[in-house]
Amino acid sequence: MTKQTFYKKVDGEFVPVSEYDSELCSSFPEGTHVVYCRPGVTSRRYNVDPESVALEVAAFKARDRLVDVVNSAVAARPQKTVKMTPEMREAWDHLFEVSNEELKLIEYPAVIDVVDKFLEALSSEAREMLTNPALQQEHERFMTLYQISKENGDVSES
Repeated sequence: MTKQTFYKKVDGEFVPVSEYDSELCSSFPEGTHVVYCRPGVTSRRYNVDPESVALEVAAFKARDRLVDVVNSAVAARPQKTVKMTPEMREAWDHLFEVSNEELKLIEYPAVIDVVDKFLEALSSEAREMLTNPALQQEHERFMTLYQISKENGDVSES
């Protein structure tokens, strides 16, 4: 166990600013977990079904690309086909007036939350599919071929 206190020099004096506890940082609850690290980011998925670890890692790797794709797909843009008539503008203004301005800011979920829900659903669906013995056997064959291809350098890591 390593505990270390970090200090910052303030007005010529060292002041404690944080503490690192290796035991706490390395502790995990019981179960199978996946930790995915890349520069600047560490992601953890707890209580993962060991049979779906490869899918979880693939989801980590695809997450940033999916966020970019979804961001691009849902980016706000002016609607070219509809011009707001004076009547529409009046209705729009009236909506905010009767809602006490509460609707002035329209909120959407963060794209990363949408992608996470998508990946959770994908992972859940894959786990359900792998309850079928025939599909599980084919998945194991696929993973074996994937490992061999990776070891031979035929498959990139990203």
